[in-house]
Amino acid sequence: MPILGESNSLLFTVYIDAIFSSDTSNIAQFKYAWLIDASTAEEIKSDDSYGVFKVRTANDAYISLSSDSPVSLSRNNDTTVMGNLKFRAADSANLRFYPLCNILIQEPMK
Repeated sequence: MPILGESNSLLFTVYIDAIFSSDTSNIAQFKYAWLIDASTAEEIKSDDSYGVFKVRTANDAYISLSSDSPVSLSRNNDTTVMGNLKFRAADSANLRFYPLCNILIQEPMK
């Protein structure tokens, strides 16, 4: 299925982190799964803005974003940075945070 006119697009990818096999079970551990929704895909270009970030570089190798204003994280709080993407800071004296995106998936109506 073409995405933004590209016929050789990757729709789904996943990193296989580990594979275990024993007499009683076989286990595969996965990381970094990505699924692209072809209907909402968009091309990212230099100078585009996403929330507090501006695209500085966008090429085949990487995308670089930065903000002209500081992004403040406070203890035990969520900070929205773009769309529904947030950083959640831990309730700790040491700064620890992670990206957070809440998505509600509803059952289809019957």
